[in-house]
Amino acid sequence: MTSLEHEFLGEIEDQGEDPVNYESPDLSPQDYAERAADILAQAFQKTGLVEIAQTKAAVGQIHLLGRVKDEKSFVDRAVFPVLEAIDDECEAFIGIQYFIQDGAVSGSRRRRYGWVISFSSSDMDKTLRDVCGVLDGLCQKNELTEIPLVGRPAPQSGGSTSGCKGASPVGS
Repeated sequence: MTSLEHEFLGEIEDQGEDPVNYESPDLSPQDYAERAADILAQAFQKTGLVEIAQTKAAVGQIHLLGRVKDEKSFVDRAVFPVLEAIDDECEAFIGIQYFIQDGAVSGSRRRRYGWVISFSSSDMDKTLRDVCGVLDGLCQKNELTEIPLVGRPAPQSGGSTSGCKGASPVGS
């Protein structure tokens, strides 16, 4: 299940509705565009390669501004696969934008830059599916497997004294 499907179906199940027979509420085009921008921002952020700072949306357009930790990894693992996945009907721009930000002290101005990720498409549903499909493969999956340890317990864990410092032998 892609992050797009997970986000959509998760909200339906939270409301106690049947996902198969669900009738969506009427959304204005602007509300739909903002929802699509939020989904896309979450998909990019789940990769761990970029931190999204700002989202803007209009009908048929999504613009994200973010901070990238490792630019080479972001370009190699996210930018090129996303650009290869979208079709000719979608126009995309992923690059660096420079701007001046007013500082806390009056009169001080700081130079800043951020990564801009923009999509413009007549079929934003297809664009979201394509981009989220690529980004889901990049998501960091932290899985933990718990395995019980066998053998006599060590004294520091509250077990009987083993007569040794540290861990005791396994399998006795």
